[in-house]
Amino acid sequence: REQGAYTYDRGVNWRAVGAFAIAILPVVPGFVRAVTTPGGAVADPTFFDRLYAYAWFVTFGLSFVVYLALMRRASDVPKATA
Repeated sequence: REQGAYTYDRGVNWRAVGAFAIAILPVVPGFVRAVTTPGGAVADPTFFDRLYAYAWFVTFGLSFVVYLALMRRASDVPKATA
């Protein structure tokens, strides 16, 4: 169906893409520091370095929460019927 509940903009769910992008932002500084440090082991880890150590969990949890919020917000918007 062209106008079904699971129809997105040309097949792309931009809310999911946005949730993914928002979720990876907090771990990017730790990633950059790990990549630019010889051996990848940072001697004096900052908050972002510690956050990057748990990137799988941080990004999964954050993307879940953001995606859920965005999709619930989208379902509150009334759809135009033709």
